[in-house]
This record gives sequence, structure tokens and C-alpha cells, in this order.
Amino acid sequence: METGEYIIDVRQRKPNAGTKKAERKRIVIPNVNNSKTTFYLNFNSIVYGKNIYCLTDPLQCEVLNEDKMITVQQKDLNIISVSSTIDEAISGFEEDFSFTYDRLMQLNDDQLGKEMCRAKSFMKFIVKNVEYAGAESKKS
Repeated sequence: METGEYIIDVRQRKPNAGTKKAERKRIVIPNVNNSKTTFYLNFNSIVYGKNIYCLTDPLQCEVLNEDKMITVQQKDLNIISVSSTIDEAISGFEEDFSFTYDRLMQLNDDQLGKEMCRAKSFMKFIVKNVEYAGAESKKS
């Protein structure tokens, strides 16, 4: 990565009113001479594939830019994604969120460890509903 600021297109996490399509917006990624830079992204919804996970409140994720790698993580959910670009790190985070949500909702609490039970409870709290393409919305 070069020194300076990077303007990157990422999907806006809140779908347009009346549509299920997420808009794109631009964000500025700070970068200072290979030094560690941390900032936060707030997701109003998570979009992965044809699914939109509508959230009750914005989900704050820490983004770390260090040694030419971008890390997007949400510690309460134990989800972390690492890539050389912000777009790939966000896409990886969305994929991991989708997989984790679907998997945790399939399992009973007695099949999960203490930490994963906490993550499942938090997901149930934060995900208002899931809009699946071609299907009705499903509440968590």
C-alpha cells in the first residue's frame, strides 16, 4: 500500500427504502507510512449473496490497517476477516457473518460452548430479520 488516504467503494449497509438492494457509498481509509491505523465501520445491515441481515442497531466493527493487511473484526461475535484490501476484508466479514449466523441458529444452546452461546444470544438480539431473495423475511 502507498502512503496516504484511500477512497474505496463499499456497499452501504442499509438497503434503500422499498428495495432490497444495498446502495454503494465511498469511505476514506487512513494510512500512515506502514504504521498501525485503527478505525471503525458501522454496519446497519449485512449483505451476503442474496441475503440481507437487517440489524436492530448498527454493528460496530474494528478495522485495523497494519503491515499492508486489513483486518475487520467484531469481537462480540468472534468474527475476523483479514485481506490485503478493504473490499476483500469486508466481503470476507460478511461471508463469515452469514455462515456463523446460519450455523448458530441451527444448533441448540447445549451443543455450543459458553462463548458461542454468548455470540448466538448477541446475534439473536442484533439481527431483526433476514431477507432471503425470493422468500419471505424470517425473524430471528
